[in-house]
Amino acid sequence: MVVVVVVGMVLARRHRVEFRELHPPIARANFARCRGVRLYLVEKIEKNFARCRGVHRVCRRQTPFADVFNEAIADGLRCTNFWINNIELNYTAPNKVLNILESPRRRFFWGDSDNTKKISWVVWNKILRDKKNGGSGIGSLKALNLAMLSRWWWREKMEPNANWKMVVDNCVVQRGQEQKRDNMNNWRWQLEESGRFTVCSIRSLIDNRSLPPADQKTQWVKWVTSKVNIHLWRTLNDYLPTMDNLTKRGVTIPSGTCKSCNVKAECLNHVFGGCSTAKVDWWPVNEESVSGMWENIDKDVGLKRKVRRVIAAAFFWTLWIQRNSKVFKDNMKRERNR
Repeated sequence: MVVVVVVGMVLARRHRVEFRELHPPIARANFARCRGVRLYLVEKIEKNFARCRGVHRVCRRQTPFADVFNEAIADGLRCTNFWINNIELNYTAPNKVLNILESPRRRFFWGDSDNTKKISWVVWNKILRDKKNGGSGIGSLKALNLAMLSRWWWREKMEPNANWKMVVDNCVVQRGQEQKRDNMNNWRWQLEESGRFTVCSIRSLIDNRSLPPADQKTQWVKWVTSKVNIHLWRTLNDYLPTMDNLTKRGVTIPSGTCKSCNVKAECLNHVFGGCSTAKVDWWPVNEESVSGMWENIDKDVGLKRKVRRVIAAAFFWTLWIQRNSKVFKDNMKRERNR
């Protein structure tokens, strides 16, 4: 008998103690109450992120006028996924502790350090969302924690005669808890076509259910680099540090006029569509709004749409680098004249 598993993934109470024992440093203390255990994990995350910060400082010196901020976010995205996925979360972690562990990841993503604090251009929950739901695909630690625990829940179903399961069952009987048996011949995971359980699938499902929905999914072009994709995502959602966005966030700027044309106020649509510089580079397109350009591209199908997406992503990236170069050079001249 094949049972299709519909995911309502909450571990039974009888498993929590045994799963804590999978990680020796955590097993000697109550994770929910012990401050030393939380500091152990936070310190580990901070050390790993410090290495990535050092590498990025060396790389950014070689590209003074490139969009180093988007490069930093792209590096932060890769490092965040790598280091967080290697943290031991094979035990039940309270929401309070997960929020503490999210803090260094959030600060590293935006380039914060001990001495400086950068602007958070996007709400963190929006960044955590899956790419299909308008996020960057990082995923929350809460979903990772539940997904790692769910892996053992699934192994219990698939390995009824395993030695480790017998040990757990004996512990359950000794505590006087009721033990239930599953009389199913086979189990199948509905979220994967192969029917096999994956941590990635359950993690995405938990994030999609718990995080707020988005208006549109993230447009991720596989033919370009991560930093260009990050920039494209920020462009389509108006998350770039244009003059009007800086003013909205209380940043004092000498002038809100566009540095390329020195005529109109700088905003997202002006930089990529209304400015005379953009019109020269993008002359076949009559659209002056970013959303209109992308909607025009999405009307195509197949290979043509993929190629046009690459061209648009490269155009947005190149034009933004030109804009930053003019802004930074103008600021350097202003500093020299003082």
